[in-house]
Amino acid sequence: MIAADRQGNQLIALHACGPAALAGFAPLTHSLVLGCRDGAVLFVFNNWRQCWELPGGVIEEGESAEACARRELQEETGQTPARLLLIGAIEWRLGKAQRLEYGALFQADLSADAQAIDTEEIGATRFWNLQDEIGPVALLDVCLAKLIMAKPCRTRQ
Repeated sequence: MIAADRQGNQLIALHACGPAALAGFAPLTHSLVLGCRDGAVLFVFNNWRQCWELPGGVIEEGESAEACARRELQEETGQTPARLLLIGAIEWRLGKAQRLEYGALFQADLSADAQAIDTEEIGATRFWNLQDEIGPVALLDVCLAKLIMAKPCRTRQ
């Protein structure tokens, strides 16, 4: 286990893999995007959960993990990156029942400012250096960001 939050959710592992291997992680329920710019990571303020978190959401029926990542990033921030790099599969144990779920983690180099598009769900966006105080933040998303930011931000050329 890498980390746990106050709600009992656990970040178990980040499995580096390519798109073909991603299908082997089930249930694959969601995609998250680590958007990078100038050494900072894009976070969104989720109005429902009242905290900052990585952009992302649930994979819809018939949708690929990458298509979900692109859709959620555009809906939540207005960003449409040219490339997304699949980092791997995130392994979680969620809730009191410790339900096993997997998510896909993508990385994107971003150049434009992000704007909160879906104002019902997302109240604000910001690039965060993972150090300054920003208020309530999803601890496990911060752990993921720190794991990846220890390596340089890059997208597949």
